[in-house]
Amino acid sequence: MVTEYRVPLIEQDNTTRGGIKTGEEIRNLPTKNINALAATTAGLSSQDEGKDVNIRGSRANATNYYLDGIRIQGTLPPETEIDQLQVITGGFSAEIGDVTGGGVSITSKGASKTYSGQIELETSQYLDAFGYNMVNGYVSGPIWKKSDGEPILGFRLSGRYRTREDDGPTATGVYVIKDEKLRSSKRIHWNGSGQTTCWFLLPNRLAMKMSNC
Repeated sequence: MVTEYRVPLIEQDNTTRGGIKTGEEIRNLPTKNINALAATTAGLSSQDEGKDVNIRGSRANATNYYLDGIRIQGTLPPETEIDQLQVITGGFSAEIGDVTGGGVSITSKGASKTYSGQIELETSQYLDAFGYNMVNGYVSGPIWKKSDGEPILGFRLSGRYRTREDDGPTATGVYVIKDEKLRSSKRIHWNGSGQTTCWFLLPNRLAMKMSNC
């Protein structure tokens, strides 16, 4: 039984091209998004942090995601539950032979040998305009052990709750016209051909024109 494994510096029998991130490397990276983690591999590009990734110039829908060998779509697991993340950009094996762009293979963490748990809280509420809040936690432990204490069957439950009030707050603020001011400054003109034009007189003596209002 294999109880411990380290990724070798050079895998002589591996023809797959791409990159591998271990759980320890993921913890040291300043991001909590799987797409941003994958985009650190050569051959990948992303329009913005956390957005869809493009592998070798292909479209974003040509990137496949695999969790413990099973192809998945939709929500990906938190980065705290990843034991290894592999980005495959070429030399595809039979496991993902139908991919046209590339693949992101995720190996999740297994059950721990002893009962353990963790809760992580992170917030920027009242500190900036983003209003970011996150709660992350897990519980893990063995269910059935051998006589020497080595676990045979175990469990691991994890979850994350995250909210954000504003994804892109402005640096200078946004000016909004009050409803009563907008109604009092509205001028409607009908040209007889069925087309209505509205003029809104703004405080800076400029006029805003809207057709068919």
